[in-house]
Amino acid sequence: MAQLASGNAISDTSDGTFCISGSNAYPYLDVKWPNGGEVLSREQGYSIAFVNQGAVTIKKIWLVDATGSGSSYRHVIKEGSLGTIDEWSWQVPKEFPVSPSGRYKIYVEGVGQGGQVLGATSDQPFDIVVVSPPEPRVISSEPKSGYTDARQPTRTTGDRVGWDQITLVFDQSIGGKSKSDFFVSTDSTSKPVISEFIVDPSDPRRLTIKLDRPIVPGYGTVIGPIWGGAICLNYLPGDVNEDGKVSALDQIALIDHLNGVEGKVRPLHQADIDRSGTVTAQDITRLIDLFNQGWLGRELVGCAQG
Repeated sequence: MAQLASGNAISDTSDGTFCISGSNAYPYLDVKWPNGGEVLSREQGYSIAFVNQGAVTIKKIWLVDATGSGSSYRHVIKEGSLGTIDEWSWQVPKEFPVSPSGRYKIYVEGVGQGGQVLGATSDQPFDIVVVSPPEPRVISSEPKSGYTDARQPTRTTGDRVGWDQITLVFDQSIGGKSKSDFFVSTDSTSKPVISEFIVDPSDPRRLTIKLDRPIVPGYGTVIGPIWGGAICLNYLPGDVNEDGKVSALDQIALIDHLNGVEGKVRPLHQADIDRSGTVTAQDITRLIDLFNQGWLGRELVGCAQG
């Protein structure tokens, strides 16, 4: 719409609004991500994102020192005629020179259609860290975690008997680990200690731990790596049914085993009370002996996990 302006001049303005975009827009670059405060991990993939206004041809994407301060440090992520892009996929290398400050920014540089050189840098620093690989995880053990040894705690000679070694199987090699990376814990004051640490040379995922003496009767014993995933072995002489308490129910459970009652047959560590290698009527006699020796009514102290 035309209108009379001061001085009898005539002027006119657009009736509606409009914008300038695409290749005709004022060329401009601006880093969007990472733009400050992020934590990136080595050997992980990320997308470097930036505003590319005016169809700027990207020539350089660098990792630079966060402080600037005249530092000559730069790690080239990509150089060349990369096109009028606004993002770049980057796999952070496992190894690359650390910047003087230990922190980083992204620098992007390109050339506008008019030949002007433009650059943009992250507003604030970000970090790149080394992510430690996961520690080996226990996937099985022999004896199994939560098992209770119900057999007699001494031989006729008076020598202590019981579980004195355990084999752990991990989900990956435990090469580089040592005895100091494992522990034994129990509520008893006379706990055993690790005497031997044997990694299977044919399968470095398998570890056998030998103790200086059997685990303590009446207690649960925790054995395993200090980073987590330990297993529990229980020892309660007479606890045939593994309920954590020695009672007349254990005698019934042993009789059911001897009679072959379906679903009541138990492994040797629960039923072979005299440690003869087979379960016989003699084991009932030995179980009653344990009752008379003070085990009747005893409850397991410590872990169970059964």
